[in-house]
Amino acid sequence: MGMKKPTYRELEIRVRDLEHRLHQHERGPCSPESKIIGVGISDREKMEEALKASEQSLNSVLNAVQDAIMVLDPELNIILANNTMEEWFKKSNIPLDGRKCYEVFHARKTPCDACPTLRALRTGKQEMIEISSHSGGSASGFFELFAFPMFDQEGGIKGVVEFARDVTARKRAQEEKARMQTKLQEAQRMQAIATLAGGIAHQFNNALASISLSIDLIRMDLPKDNPLLVHIKKMKSSTERMTHLTSQLLAYAEGGRYQTKIISTHEFVRNALPAVLHDLDSSVHVDTDLPPDTSSVKADVTQMQMVLSAVVHNAAESMESGGWIRVATRNEIIGESSAIGDLAPGPYVCLSVEDNGKGMEEEIRKRVFEPFFTTKFHGRGLGMPAVYGIIKGHDGCVVVDSEPGKGTRVRIYLPAVETKEKKPEVRERGPLKGAGTVLLIEDEALIMDVSRKALERIGYRVLQARTGREALRVCGNFKENIDLAVLDVVIPDMGGKEIYQSLMKERPGLKVLVCSGYSIDGPAQDILQAGAQWFIQKPFSLLELNRMLQDILRKP
Repeated sequence: MGMKKPTYRELEIRVRDLEHRLHQHERGPCSPESKIIGVGISDREKMEEALKASEQSLNSVLNAVQDAIMVLDPELNIILANNTMEEWFKKSNIPLDGRKCYEVFHARKTPCDACPTLRALRTGKQEMIEISSHSGGSASGFFELFAFPMFDQEGGIKGVVEFARDVTARKRAQEEKARMQTKLQEAQRMQAIATLAGGIAHQFNNALASISLSIDLIRMDLPKDNPLLVHIKKMKSSTERMTHLTSQLLAYAEGGRYQTKIISTHEFVRNALPAVLHDLDSSVHVDTDLPPDTSSVKADVTQMQMVLSAVVHNAAESMESGGWIRVATRNEIIGESSAIGDLAPGPYVCLSVEDNGKGMEEEIRKRVFEPFFTTKFHGRGLGMPAVYGIIKGHDGCVVVDSEPGKGTRVRIYLPAVETKEKKPEVRERGPLKGAGTVLLIEDEALIMDVSRKALERIGYRVLQARTGREALRVCGNFKENIDLAVLDVVIPDMGGKEIYQSLMKERPGLKVLVCSGYSIDGPAQDILQAGAQWFIQKPFSLLELNRMLQDILRKP
């Protein structure tokens, strides 16, 4: 009927067995030779539907996986990517399919150097690499990237399946575990050094105790106009200087003689700084920022003066030709998300000392708290270790930041307090004389001898015991009253606590003064917790010892 082009139609026809089949009809232009050609296409339609269902099933499986998956051809074009891959790495609304993987994920014009897909294409084996992503897409963290080669029927590689797994949480956990392990090892190392430092200080203090008391005895024997007194005074000064050094060692070992009270932080710094600065070179300029609203802290003033002096002098010594030091205080709240060292969350006072000196390499910075470590030719290496021990003993923390050529900043954190304490009442002391019977329990012969002579010189009656068993025998055999016992912590045959408890059974109510080359926070604590009330740390002068004895004997 005037048709000039063939037409195509799909018709559903019912055949003999009443089955409906789909045909495609082609009808040519009208002419005597015109024909209608019908071709059955039901099987093809079924195959297409099956293929479509298979693709949908594959996509459903791929999109159900929480890891990122994509298929690449040998030219690194993206053939297929699941939803996770799209969500993690897609940077725009442009589909991933058909694009180069290195262009999409890394904004490169050439493949990545360590590309596991290229290796899989080359080797025909599974390849894996760990990557970190900060590319600006949705994903940011650490990923394990696997590349699995795909093979055709002839065994040739026709593409690669890439499989990416987010391992950020695992990686962070591993890093945190490694950090905590390093921190534990550092704490154990510092504790070992502290134990060694404490032992050395104990031995020094025992030796200094006998030297100090011997000097007092010599001074008492000499007339006031004797020229030897000049030399005696120098000897006494030397023992005091050594006592200061051993106190630094004990401070590092977490055992300074802390007598804490609540102090105004900014007032303390303002009052203590002039004494610290008097011997600094005039080319060093010191600036302060001490807000009056800075919170108070509970601290030992003497120990804090040592801290301030050590840190400021370290800053000054880092300068080769002058410079500036800035001393500042401020209030700071430390929370869970802003943790510093081992500090518990809460309010703190930060005392900072910053300088523009030459700074330190990282390896040196890590060792600043080690005793005897110093970069100075004449240094003793005890300043910063003492700072570390003192602040740790005050439940605080020390942080050192430094870079070569950029100076150093030391931050000292102490718990903030708001209340104020009353000033202690000052009481006049009595003269250097004593009376009463004292039992000395001391295993070192030299200390025993000089202590006995010194106490007898000023009026005490002295009983001696070099072991715990000997002390108990003296208590049992001596029929008169014993007013007080001076008990050294370290006695070879019995522990100090055991001796104390045995003395209490032998002589109930006996007053006991505990003494040690360690601090009050050391081994003496066992005896004090058992009931002893008084402690004195070696070395001590005869004046200090007598005043302590008088205080104890006055008590009912």
